[in-house]
Amino acid sequence: NVVANFRDCQHMEGQDYNKRFDPLCYIRNYMPDYTVAYNESLKMLHDVFSSYQEGAGLKVLDYGCGPTVFHQAGAVPYADQIVFADYTAQNRQVVQLWLDRDPRAPDWNMFFEYAVVQLERKEKEEVVKRQEALRRIGKVAACNLLDDQTIEPQYKGPYDVIFISQCLCCVCFTPQEYETAIAKISQLLKPGGKLAITDTELLEDCVDPYYVGKEKFSYYAVTPQVLKSIVEKLGFRDIQQTSMPFQYIPKEGEEDTKFLGFQFLTAIYGKM
Repeated sequence: NVVANFRDCQHMEGQDYNKRFDPLCYIRNYMPDYTVAYNESLKMLHDVFSSYQEGAGLKVLDYGCGPTVFHQAGAVPYADQIVFADYTAQNRQVVQLWLDRDPRAPDWNMFFEYAVVQLERKEKEEVVKRQEALRRIGKVAACNLLDDQTIEPQYKGPYDVIFISQCLCCVCFTPQEYETAIAKISQLLKPGGKLAITDTELLEDCVDPYYVGKEKFSYYAVTPQVLKSIVEKLGFRDIQQTSMPFQYIPKEGEEDTKFLGFQFLTAIYGKM
């Protein structure tokens, strides 16, 4: 049973994201510090999407998107549909606020500018157009890696591109759980579809804490070598990986961390 591989995990106990996770507090906590890492994710995705022709009509899934939309800034010229999927109801609400142009929504303009102006070398006027285009084709879906129904039935794809950013590390606490999760998500990909992952790196094999305000959560990460072996085993090819060392200084009241930095992976699903 796929789900049983997760449900026995002691580290998920008390991690009720629907009750304890504050998306706006998360944005305040981490966005300023981690801008360089998010920009690296945007670079990775720029390389993924620029391998297609503009107007290709891609279906794109941002799985475990959290409260953010900006990772798909570069996908818009290539996509007909972009689905933002998250487990946590309040994260989905924040995404929907942005899609609805609600003034309470976070401002992602800085990341859109980086993707459009810096990476694509387009004029700054294109940034607003890009955001409006994303609002037209963006959809919000509920997902749950701990359930046999990985995503709402109407959003099961298959997709041309799936992006996963710092979602696996919050749900998976062993290499086997990583393998189970990626196997489930890969079932939503077309043959020849592309997978892009941004994940954390830890100094050692351990479970580490992270904080959203005063709420404490746990996460885990496999090494880049283990992640590569998992995706190879699951039938992916043309695997490319990079790492980014990053020093996080714990804030007052936070425990020391074994956080080492970020890792990035892209791969193509299935044989040539």
